[in-house]
Amino acid sequence: MVDDFDAKMSAADAGSGTPAFQKAFDAMQLGVTISDLSGRIVYVNRAGAEMHGYERAELVGQPAAILGRAAARKTVTVQSLSDVSRWKRETLNVKKSGESFPVLLMSDVIEDESGRMLGIVTLCQDISEQKQQEEEEIRSALRDPLTGLASRSFFLSLADRVVQRRKRHPELMFAVLYLDLDRFEMITESLGHEAGDELLVEVAERLKQSVRPTDVVAHIAGDDFAALLDDIRDESDGTRVAKRWIAALKEPFRVVEREVFLSAKIGIALSDAAHEDGQLYLADASAAMQRARAQGEGDYAVFDRAVHKRSTQRLRLETDLRRAIDQEELRVVYQPIVDLASEQTIGFEALVRWRRDHRGFISPEEFIPVAEETGLIVSIGEWVLRTACLQLAEWRKLPGQQSLTVNVNYSARHLKRGGVVGEVLATLGEAGLSTDSIKLEITESMLMEDVEAQMKVLGELRDVGIRVAIDDFGTGYSSLAYLRRFPIDTLKIDKSFVGPADEAAAWDLVKMIVALASGMGVTVVAEGVETAGQKQRLRDMGCDLAQGYLFAKPLNAADAENHLLYGGTGL
Repeated sequence: MVDDFDAKMSAADAGSGTPAFQKAFDAMQLGVTISDLSGRIVYVNRAGAEMHGYERAELVGQPAAILGRAAARKTVTVQSLSDVSRWKRETLNVKKSGESFPVLLMSDVIEDESGRMLGIVTLCQDISEQKQQEEEEIRSALRDPLTGLASRSFFLSLADRVVQRRKRHPELMFAVLYLDLDRFEMITESLGHEAGDELLVEVAERLKQSVRPTDVVAHIAGDDFAALLDDIRDESDGTRVAKRWIAALKEPFRVVEREVFLSAKIGIALSDAAHEDGQLYLADASAAMQRARAQGEGDYAVFDRAVHKRSTQRLRLETDLRRAIDQEELRVVYQPIVDLASEQTIGFEALVRWRRDHRGFISPEEFIPVAEETGLIVSIGEWVLRTACLQLAEWRKLPGQQSLTVNVNYSARHLKRGGVVGEVLATLGEAGLSTDSIKLEITESMLMEDVEAQMKVLGELRDVGIRVAIDDFGTGYSSLAYLRRFPIDTLKIDKSFVGPADEAAAWDLVKMIVALASGMGVTVVAEGVETAGQKQRLRDMGCDLAQGYLFAKPLNAADAENHLLYGGTGL
């Protein structure tokens, strides 16, 4: 049978020493095997024999199944073309040594010119390296290569399974913990990244030793870790693990011959949230960790949906505020400051307002604290100062307004970051104004945060002729002894102290502040004046200036100009 097949296949190559098809096959890197209709090998190329550890002569005449898995080693006789399908598949082949290895097989039939089937040709590709790489990729997907813990993706897939199982069995509880190390970046900066990696490996080991064998600990990213505690009884199981983790990290670490001390923040999310996937539980645990960070070093917190809602709203407000700054949604309005003796407007306080597209105005009490916390207040304050100075330069061109001034609020962040004097002088120079054109307002409570540092900054401002007003005076409980030392020009009485004109007790503090200011040689401004009775009472006490709805609400630039030219009550 073998001789008959070989004669037919080589008939076309008569006269040559080696059939042409054999020369072509021997040049290939793929293994090539040709078997006859009885299933026996009639030809194998060099690559095919070497791939399986045989000499070519050892395979010719053997059943082709000798190269396959032991369970498939049997001789198959092909009766017709219908018994053979053209196929391609991955399987395991067996070497002469008995070692199996993965291969990609591609098989087809061989026919003569009349269409009669002569045999089967099989191409074989050794895919051991490819499979090894795939296995490494799978292992990498399942395990973090640095710590050996579960990877983030594997952790989330396990969490997804637990979430789906709880839908079927609501009585089962689980918890997700999220841990973030404190000051890890400082350690890597001082000791190096290799030491940081060594530290993470040791942290991973301690965390793993502090949970049950059935719990899953994962290295999420950087210095962040997580745990999935399945089948717990109640919340206390999660907090118990958090406490064990905190205790485990308090023991010193030995890295590059040095002792290193660590602490962490931990957030805990419980299974009662009814989320659809593990990612959301991990996000809840991360949010709880952030809350723990605000509570103090080494603390943990359990996720609270009400707290999260407030945090989400605050984050959304911050995002919208950043967009508002970029898209110029903020506006400056101006509230007149009136001389009580002459009832003439001598200046304005510049105030920032935010109209958020179709949702209307956002209260300053709502967005200013967010701006302070995020540092956006610095860029907002600089913008308000520049806008107000440029506007004041235009107003001073009006008849009789050459001495008009504007007050601008400055925050603690402005003063603490330095460079305030140069910043203000540059803005005044751009607008063509002198230093007596503006007055910076800072709150009394801010003044008392760092007395010595604030006095230094205020002294620098006074040295160049920039005046300072203490805003909301009376609410910060500042020491009068300290207050006398500050180089200030104006006290602004908080509107909460400007009470009904017929309530004598409500005016005791106002009277005291006016007397104090007179003794210090500084001007007094009363805020929140809304009635003629309040105005008269303030005038009788000797108060210098006032602002409030009695004179005008905060006005846009055009209405403020009309107020200067024609008077009026504003909007």
